[in-house]
Amino acid sequence: MKSLMQFFDLPRFLEGKVLIAAAAPTEWLSRDGSTVLGTTLKVEIDKDETQYSRPEVSNEGEQFNVKSTKPVASYNWVKRHEPVELADWTEAIVFGDYNNGLSVRGDLAPVKAAKG
Repeated sequence: MKSLMQFFDLPRFLEGKVLIAAAAPTEWLSRDGSTVLGTTLKVEIDKDETQYSRPEVSNEGEQFNVKSTKPVASYNWVKRHEPVELADWTEAIVFGDYNNGLSVRGDLAPVKAAKG
């Protein structure tokens, strides 16, 4: 992802973005693979209207993981390409040699349909 360090406060980074589920939920395992810690959810930025300091920057199509302590069964409602939003997040970590990776700890929620 681009320009992550320009923000990093997560709510500001998510402004102007539409998120979708990029894959089915999977188990989040400990580093040695012996313990299930919760669920890993892959999220894709489907639309990016965020105002960056450089106008050519967009993170549309970029993906990141959301790690939840809830079991996989809690996310049976998650379907690939369906809109989702972050809910009750507790931590956002920027990582990688170029600070271009993002991992979030929290939960996903379905996007509520707008009334109109």
